[in-house]
Amino acid sequence: MYAPEEAHSWIVYADGSYIATRMLWFVSCQLESSILAQRTVELYLKAYLRSKGVAIRPGSEGWGHRLMMLNEACSVHSLDFSVKSFSRRVGFFDRYFELVRYPSNLDGLRNGLLFFSLF
Repeated sequence: MYAPEEAHSWIVYADGSYIATRMLWFVSCQLESSILAQRTVELYLKAYLRSKGVAIRPGSEGWGHRLMMLNEACSVHSLDFSVKSFSRRVGFFDRYFELVRYPSNLDGLRNGLLFFSLF
């Protein structure tokens, strides 16, 4: 059962989102997978914040969908979230939230800028 006040619930929710993200990627639904990846990162960040006692409700530092803002809130509790390479990777996924709201702006798909590479 989903209990938003429990950090473990957020982790279970994020794990399910991660599995769905991977499944979409492996069946060549890269755009859908990328959009869901943004949500997955958001859920894991919120799970961490909840584990530190941060409420996930309107007006709290754990509320919202902007990954860089959530990452910044996490960095208050651990400097690991402040590592530049980590923050850069988290920020990369912010662009997919815009696609959920504004799917007409798909210019990044044409030049490959919307797909993340570890290399």
